[in-house]
Amino acid sequence: MVPARAPAPPFSLSIDGDQLDVSEVLRWLPDRRLVVAGRYRDTVVVAKLFSAQRRSRLEAQNELAALGRLTERGIPAPQCLQFEQTEQGSALVMSSLSGRIADEYERQADAPRAAALCLQLVSFTGRMHRSGCWQSDAHLGNFMIDGGHSWLLDVASVSFRPAPLDDRRQLQNPAVLLSQFRP
Repeated sequence: MVPARAPAPPFSLSIDGDQLDVSEVLRWLPDRRLVVAGRYRDTVVVAKLFSAQRRSRLEAQNELAALGRLTERGIPAPQCLQFEQTEQGSALVMSSLSGRIADEYERQADAPRAAALCLQLVSFTGRMHRSGCWQSDAHLGNFMIDGGHSWLLDVASVSFRPAPLDDRRQLQNPAVLLSQFRP
């Protein structure tokens, strides 16, 4: 499902017999995945299209499983609307979230708003940790912010534990996040 080159939008794809109308390419990793924004079944969505390579197939399956586990634990993340796996690759269609990516928000924020964002993300990661979730790729580009609400975007980089994380590990995610803010 991943073309050799990032196609120029607009274009359409068929996923599970329904049409995905792509309006924007958000990210393209050659031979791995294409992340797009568009409309699917009259809903604004983000879709991740994975190549047929074994590594990409596993990434798609891991991402789908992580979305389900986050939902079970009450951690805000995009909702899976459709998943299809064929010989050509995999497609994961998710609800589109409103708001801005945290790194974009931080770059444009004045000092008081940047401080509020720090607190919001530390609180959010604390909520994840109490639920036994660990973000192994904690950076500002992996969180969506809309007012006082936060969502986790890169769910494939989350690992799950049966119990809350220990104190030492709970300090690592916020430390990495805070190091990315302007002084």
